[in-house]
Amino acid sequence: MKKSCMSLVVACTLFLVACGTQSPEQQTEIINQAVMQILDNKGNAKVQQKAFDELMELAQKGNPDAMYQVGQLHIEPSPMQGVIQTSPQEAEKWLLKSAELDHRPAQIALGNAYKLGAYRFEKSHEKSCHWLKKAFHGDDSIIAKVNLEPCNK
Repeated sequence: MKKSCMSLVVACTLFLVACGTQSPEQQTEIINQAVMQILDNKGNAKVQQKAFDELMELAQKGNPDAMYQVGQLHIEPSPMQGVIQTSPQEAEKWLLKSAELDHRPAQIALGNAYKLGAYRFEKSHEKSCHWLKKAFHGDDSIIAKVNLEPCNK
């Protein structure tokens, strides 16, 4: 009985690995490595494309940090010039997906981009305050107060 249970555990583990199921820690490590590969290999399109593909795979599977990184890479100037086309629409799409999953850095990035009209995003006080309030909800720090001041007028 023990042998068959152990075989089942091994088979399930191999199945999960084969299907690309990674723990959150493994996903974070893949994201960190992919970002470093992109930043450290400017001019090496093959290495950058492989790293971007890994990020995109995780983003498409719903990982909010990968979505955030994909969004950031679509903002000009991108370290991946010649590999992907920068696009404010793609940047906004991926940042929104990430922010909607309560990814605080994406919420802050969107809030500030809408506040300033940065990255060729539409300037919108309403959208800016929406994302900044979500990002700093319950935060009494000086940084939160400074970011939320325009929203309280």
